[in-house]
Amino acid sequence: GMSIYSFGELFVTSRVDFSPYHAIIVCRDLLTGALVWTSPDLGSESILYPMGFNEDAVYAHDYYSGYFYALDASDGSIKWVSENTSYTFAPMDGVIYTCGRDLIINGELGSWQESTICLDNETGEVLWTNHNLYAVTPNETKAAYNDHLYMITGAINQPIKLVAVDMRTGENLYYSEELPGDGDQEGPLAVGPDGTIFFCRDGGDLYAVNDNGSGFDILWTHTPISEGLHKNYVID
Repeated sequence: GMSIYSFGELFVTSRVDFSPYHAIIVCRDLLTGALVWTSPDLGSESILYPMGFNEDAVYAHDYYSGYFYALDASDGSIKWVSENTSYTFAPMDGVIYTCGRDLIINGELGSWQESTICLDNETGEVLWTNHNLYAVTPNETKAAYNDHLYMITGAINQPIKLVAVDMRTGENLYYSEELPGDGDQEGPLAVGPDGTIFFCRDGGDLYAVNDNGSGFDILWTHTPISEGLHKNYVID
């Protein structure tokens, strides 16, 4: 089931069969484990994983069909389904909430012009789209602080950079300088409570970066010690 999301006294996760590949979402009581509801029947090939849970809904993505769902937290019924598909693997990703609790997720497969989209939390309507290239898709390298969305952009034959996006409009605000490392980027982003952005470039350094409002300042870098396939981080 991988990801688990909780809100109030409930939690949701997936139950998965792999032969044939099929997944449903179950909601259970956080204190007793009692089953509260099971997600609606979306067909025998549906692979439904949760991506978020708050006061508005349980948010889910069907890895088979590509559609994104808002489920009623009380009974699991469908509140709305996205008009377009989203290229997402939910167990490795989750929604990003704007300050108004709207939802930022990946766009459709092959549509770099709409590689990231924002959906209205009440209707699923697309509020804005953002175009950036990503070396590895589905793109899981997203994090947010206040009204800025951060992503690592680029491609195998394009410079890899950090970008700040206005979460209210989807506008690209500014990019970092090129970040040395491999041509792909599979590692995630994290943002500390003071807004410091942390990430490790694939085949490169660990970064701590500050958003100064008009660009990025690199606070420090650390070169990991490579031991075979493993990297060790020792930071004073």
